[in-house]
Amino acid sequence: MIKRWAEDWGETGAQARRYLMGCAFLGAAGALPWTLLNLYLDRLGYTKTEIGSVTSMHAWGTILVALPAAYILARRRAGRFLATAAFICGLSLFALPWMPSLGWFRVAEFMVGLSFAIHHIAVAPFIYRHTGERERQGVFALAEAVGTLASVVGSFSGGQLADLLTPILDSDSLALACVLSGAGFLGLAAAIVYAGIREDEPVVDERAPKILDVVREHRGIALRFVTPHIVLGVGAGACIPFLSLYFRERFGLGDGDVGTLWAVGGLMTACGFLIAPYVSRQLGLVRGIVALELASIVFFIVLAYTNSLVVAIIAFLFRGALMNSGHPLFMNLVMKVAPEGAKEFQNGMQSMAWSVGWVLGPVVGGAILDSTGNDYSVLMLTTVGFYTVSSVLTYVLLLPLERRHGEEVKA
Repeated sequence: MIKRWAEDWGETGAQARRYLMGCAFLGAAGALPWTLLNLYLDRLGYTKTEIGSVTSMHAWGTILVALPAAYILARRRAGRFLATAAFICGLSLFALPWMPSLGWFRVAEFMVGLSFAIHHIAVAPFIYRHTGERERQGVFALAEAVGTLASVVGSFSGGQLADLLTPILDSDSLALACVLSGAGFLGLAAAIVYAGIREDEPVVDERAPKILDVVREHRGIALRFVTPHIVLGVGAGACIPFLSLYFRERFGLGDGDVGTLWAVGGLMTACGFLIAPYVSRQLGLVRGIVALELASIVFFIVLAYTNSLVVAIIAFLFRGALMNSGHPLFMNLVMKVAPEGAKEFQNGMQSMAWSVGWVLGPVVGGAILDSTGNDYSVLMLTTVGFYTVSSVLTYVLLLPLERRHGEEVKA
């Protein structure tokens, strides 16, 4: 399997490799607020509902930019577009922890979400253009793995640096603010890398059907993909933003310990991404996605009820690895099944659907915690319910599409 990954990398075009380098910088940049922002807001005295409202603004940025970005990326070179987005991301991350009020935190997080949305929407069509059929699934997995491995470095370094700065600055909240602000420099580094991408303008056949005509014709396919993604997004958004607080409040972990745990979790998630092609070859794309989602639910139930730190850590690590490894399979299925002329639009729809879930999820999750006295068991069982419904919908709605495009669509 390692030989196959090496071959996929060797056959990847130079521009796709540069894209993967940018993924690494943004992966590290995104890891810092992902790991530490909620801990910082909690230190400032905000309620769980207020923290959830800030987290949800990241998704609002995605919702508003997803479809316009998908339309533009289908017709323009990605490099300049990506460089601009990464530059905005860097500035927003630099300013984020210094916002004077809850409203301004929401604005900054909205801008971060908007810039990351462009990056995520670009990845599938960009890789599709710059890879061949043989290595494409491997490169999809590599893109996820590179960003995730970079987030490992960001999470670990951020947590350790926060612990290091706390006695120096005599303030744990100020230490977290300094570390969070440092993520901006990583975003600016990504902008420099993306500015070096060289590619021709995409060829747009004026005789081809207009995108709205294509989408109208295939709206049934679009709805089949979007429906389980929204349900999954609500479940994930309700629980995942609060996992750092779960470990701190239930087990007393410090900022550095949380950063280390998130780093190890990133390594496990990267391993999950890299086994995704093997799973798809054995089960097919849809069955592979459903199997991975259902397996992750078991570990969520363990997290809900255990009072053992060791058991909770093991469950946390396997939950993340299993759940996230289905993402490259899902995106490959989208690119295979979506009709020509609508791939970018469908990719934007998937980002928007996921973000709709994350607009609702963090607010719901925060409200559950505030109303139950921080009962994380109720929160996690709510997520289990959403994940189960999403798995059933994925199987029922998408397996017929997979079969329609071949007896089994496998990588």
